[in-house]
Amino acid sequence: MRNTSAFRERFKQWKATGELPYEAGLPKYEIGKDPDEYSEDELIEYLGALENPGKVGLKGGIWRPPTDSTKYDINQIGMGLDIREKNNPIVYNFLKSKGRLGNPYLTIEEEKMLRKKTWLQKKPILDRFLKSHDLSKRGIFTAAGMLW
Repeated sequence: MRNTSAFRERFKQWKATGELPYEAGLPKYEIGKDPDEYSEDELIEYLGALENPGKVGLKGGIWRPPTDSTKYDINQIGMGLDIREKNNPIVYNFLKSKGRLGNPYLTIEEEKMLRKKTWLQKKPILDRFLKSHDLSKRGIFTAAGMLW
């Protein structure tokens, strides 16, 4: 049996105010952000949390690659950034310019900046995909995670 309490509340609101509680046959969302809208920063944070939810390698505000190759990819640093030149020249060249190739590390701010630069390089691929696929926010984030 259906729970009719939500319907009854919307019906009372309509009777009391005359305002239609529906838009295109669906209950209206409250004024604010469309549930399918997202910001680039929100997506980049999602990718980081998806790639390294335990923040392996972060200690004292410094990211270092993991050392245990049986559990982790030792060529990664931060939240999914590859340090090898052929896989991510952005990170490799940054570390090289700082003289850190032999002992790679990144500050939290550097890692965020490099994650954003790396994403912006991949974003056109997602944009082309989205032109032919109508996805929800969750779908967009899932596709971005697969691309990452």
